[in-house]
Amino acid sequence: MAVCERLENCGFFKKYKDSYKGICTALIAEYCNYTETSKLCERKKIFNETGVSPDDDMMPNGKMVDEV
Repeated sequence: MAVCERLENCGFFKKYKDSYKGICTALIAEYCNYTETSKLCERKKIFNETGVSPDDDMMPNGKMVDEV
């Protein structure tokens, strides 16, 4: 299993890994555990297009934390 190469530098997971552990675990399973499925990550798409990481409050599905 090859995880997303951006996972260790992902601002969302750095910020929320302890306070929203259940949500992060589910999102990691959905978007980050495999290189192929990580292509669906909206955070990664933005980074690849702009070279800039999106706001730390943006989840891999593109929604903001306060929208959930």
